[in-house]
Amino acid sequence: MELKIGERSAGRFFMDWAAVVALVVSVAVFGALRGGDFLSAANAVNILRAMSITTIFAIAATIAMAPDGFDMSACTLATFSSYIFASSFLWFGAPLWLSALITVVFTMAMYLINMFLILVCKIPDMLATCADFGGILNALGEKKTAGILAIEGADALEGELSNLNYFYDRGVRLITLTWNHDNEISGSIAGDTGAGLTDFGREVVCSMFKMGIIVDVSHISKRGFWDVYKLAKKYNKPFVASHSNAYSICAHPRNLDDEQIEAIVETGGCIGINFYADFLSEKGEAGVDDILKHMEHMIKLGAERNIGFGTDFDGMSRTPSGVSGVQSMGAVIARMEKRGFSQEFVENISYYNFLNCFRKIL
Repeated sequence: MELKIGERSAGRFFMDWAAVVALVVSVAVFGALRGGDFLSAANAVNILRAMSITTIFAIAATIAMAPDGFDMSACTLATFSSYIFASSFLWFGAPLWLSALITVVFTMAMYLINMFLILVCKIPDMLATCADFGGILNALGEKKTAGILAIEGADALEGELSNLNYFYDRGVRLITLTWNHDNEISGSIAGDTGAGLTDFGREVVCSMFKMGIIVDVSHISKRGFWDVYKLAKKYNKPFVASHSNAYSICAHPRNLDDEQIEAIVETGGCIGINFYADFLSEKGEAGVDDILKHMEHMIKLGAERNIGFGTDFDGMSRTPSGVSGVQSMGAVIARMEKRGFSQEFVENISYYNFLNCFRKIL
């Protein structure tokens, strides 16, 4: 895959790696402050190994995950952060393998965040990263796409609340608590335990409500969902299911039952309709009308002002018939209008419902 330096000069390219060299020196100084034993030959080798392993993980992950190729600036920023993690774990006596592996998810999250921020810098007239509701309104007023940084799977926190603050400072404003496996936050609907929020998970969710980070419950276990609901009631804050459908229409575990839908409506939250065929219909195939069936069912439950498009185009293997990607959204809206959905509802599901939800949180 092509190594992309973009429009930066060769001098800037070498400055990236100069930062890494500077960090190696700083690690040595850090060790000197701790004492001579840290600078022993064995520990020096361990530090170099940890940094090498972290670099390999970072480069491999970023090449695999970057949609347009490998970006040196983003990778350098991510590995720089990971080196600090690795060396700090070694400092406290953690095994080499742990100090390297513990940084992998954090590194990938940092890389993707840096990629987004670099993209914003490249097309400032088209895209803006928004950290609050005012920023969203400003971006829309300037005819820009308002981008909100999100993390799917709170595994990126690595079990450390301080990382929540770190990602907040980097602009993250939505976190999907789990993905398809249990983590330090909660059990997943696809996990092995069905557990609810852990003590750490409760601490994270409470902090998210206080800080103004959107809590996303798509993928979470049922027990985890109701734990979040109780905390949302306590803090009088809405939460979202960014890409989930109605279980009553398609009995897939990833979909929300009627009680869950009503709970999200009660808090003023929002549900993003998922376009993955397996979540739309139990027949194995789905079309645009199946998308509309989920909307109609949620409307019957009082969710007319609480539905948006969740799509999940970047996370599915099969789309509904007649839908190939975001370029097909016009056809979906046209079908809604043909089926008799009001223009007001079309505008609400396309735009205003999620915008109103964000206003209450950000």
